Amino acid sequence: MKPLFHLLPMRTRIRLHHLKLELTAWKHRGNNVTCPCCGGNFQAFLPFGRQLRPDAACPACLSLERTRLLWLYLQKELGFPTVKGRMLHLAPEYILRKQLLAIAKHNPEALS
Repeated sequence: MKPLFHLLPMRTRIRLHHLKLELTAWKHRGNNVTCPCCGGNFQAFLPFGRQLRPDAACPACLSLERTRLLWLYLQKELGFPTVKGRMLHLAPEYILRKQLLAIAKHNPEALS
């Protein structure tokens, strides 16, 4: 199946990847853990890494422990996004980039 997958156009492959993520999130839904990045509730986080770490990746947004910790720190300790100030984050993780762009769209001064 994998060799055939690469014959598909990139846009189709990306859509299939997102569909796979949605199905994985639906399969693991529950009330044991909550991802602060996407707000999803799941039975557990997924294992991840070369040497599999348990409860590492969110089934919906694929955020890892460090990403979830950073998002919680920004919210709880720095009062983000309501606090005034500047922040420079080089190459933010996908889910953080998505969150930061959503904040900038609704409140452009929050990220200036």
